[in-house]
Amino acid sequence: CSIGRRRARMTGAWRRSIGNWLQNPGDEKVLIATSILLDGRTVYGPAELDPRPILLEPENRAALLPTMLRLALALKLPTGFRGNIVVESSGEHSGTFDIKHGGLLAVVDIARFAALNAGAKVTATIERLRAASELGAIEPAHARTLEEAYDLFSTLRLEHQIKQLARGDEPDDHVDPNELSELARRYLRDAFHEVAGVQKSLSSGLV
Repeated sequence: CSIGRRRARMTGAWRRSIGNWLQNPGDEKVLIATSILLDGRTVYGPAELDPRPILLEPENRAALLPTMLRLALALKLPTGFRGNIVVESSGEHSGTFDIKHGGLLAVVDIARFAALNAGAKVTATIERLRAASELGAIEPAHARTLEEAYDLFSTLRLEHQIKQLARGDEPDDHVDPNELSELARRYLRDAFHEVAGVQKSLSSGLV
């Protein structure tokens, strides 16, 4: 039927596009496009038009994994000498650290890589970590560490933004560690250290 032919053409178009992208998987535009596809989910329309299964095919996964691993290792946690939290030294956000780019996204990128490595179709970060752990794509202890760190970063980010809204300020991701309790700072330092440790462990697979 005509609908079936259109679906076949769309699937073929996705396959050709992805094949072209993966000829140079390290290209920034390719990285952005594949990350969007991997993080997407079908909200309307036939499931067979979802391009993610094409990315998850063994040959395509093998081409994409090294780049996704580099992405998972690219963000550095804001830890310094003796595990102290590193803050911005100048500018508008002096004395703060970015909990999104310095914490949350590091876990998100590791989870995306691990899920791709496992061939898992789930898209939520926690679900990715659990699926990758169950399928042997990441050590269970590392998955638990990342899940706990993600929960901590998310909670602190939300609390920070709620306080900003209560003051009438525009919410952002720049947290002043001096506004946190000593216990929260200790947990945060430990979480940064542990996530960095997972990155270091994964870096042994970088070629």
